[in-house]
Amino acid sequence: MKGLKIQLQGLDKALKDLHKFKSKTADEVASEIKTTAFDIERDAKAAAPVDLGNLRQGIRVTSVTKMSAEVESQASYSPYVEWGTGGLVNVPADLSQYAAQFKGKGIKKVNLPARPFFYNSVFKNMKNLVERLKRISH
Repeated sequence: MKGLKIQLQGLDKALKDLHKFKSKTADEVASEIKTTAFDIERDAKAAAPVDLGNLRQGIRVTSVTKMSAEVESQASYSPYVEWGTGGLVNVPADLSQYAAQFKGKGIKKVNLPARPFFYNSVFKNMKNLVERLKRISH
């Protein structure tokens, strides 16, 4: 089972309108996407709980292209740290469909509290990306 993964792509509207942008602006958008990916990696590592360090070491930008980037938390147990287990699961509503793939079969009775580190970093930095892209487009 893979860990957590987020793919950053430019704002839908920005990508649709990209053909209207000058080459310089397209380069600025690409740079902002790349910067955001590394900001997510940095913030998620800083927020990740540490025992042996495997979780933190597995957080990395795994792909960067002109208009997209991927950030992963590669530890197989990442979702269980992020959202908790058993009766202590805490998944934001907008991630419930994605998180459902990590739901256990109820065989083990382990109650671990949620210790969010990944998606809080994603949401914070995506908000920052939106603001920076707005400045570029004006």
